[in-house]
Amino acid sequence: MADDLANRLRALANYQHDDLSIAEEAADEIERLREKICLLESYIGCPCNSEQENDAR
Repeated sequence: MADDLANRLRALANYQHDDLSIAEEAADEIERLREKICLLESYIGCPCNSEQENDAR
């Protein structure tokens, strides 16, 4: 879901040039937060949500 949201924000940024920096910053922040969540989950022993999504495919 986070991947989809980040991709949509980047597409919006490309489509709406005036919103480029805001959408790009939001997409970048989502990706940074996803990385931090995966790191935290690795410390506590939970699988990362992105890994679960990949396994479901």
